[in-house]
Amino acid sequence: MPTYAATGMTEPPDVWTAESVSICITVYHEHICAWAEQVGVRPSAPNENHREYPFVFTSGALDPGSADMTWSDFFLAFERANVALAYGTHTRTLEPDGSHQFVSRAAVPELVKSNTVKSAI
Repeated sequence: MPTYAATGMTEPPDVWTAESVSICITVYHEHICAWAEQVGVRPSAPNENHREYPFVFTSGALDPGSADMTWSDFFLAFERANVALAYGTHTRTLEPDGSHQFVSRAAVPELVKSNTVKSAI
């Protein structure tokens, strides 16, 4: 049975057996809609003018001054901002964990190299 590095243990400590999360990055509209439905969020326009992007995902009641967005309006703004959606999934179950962030497509080389590559992990 293997040991774990300098510890001399034959089993990993509990912290190593905790659920790990993978990050998925996509620009596919269908993937984004499916993810949003699975985690229970919808696109909305925030009430703050200083936000980096003119869109957010909302669950539950909207903040005062915010407004729901149609998916068409969301994807127009999403493409104009030239971003991708990065979201977490539990490694074992592949279920989304609800965490997400919009990232510049320029920060993901696989999205910049080719128009045919639309998703990276």
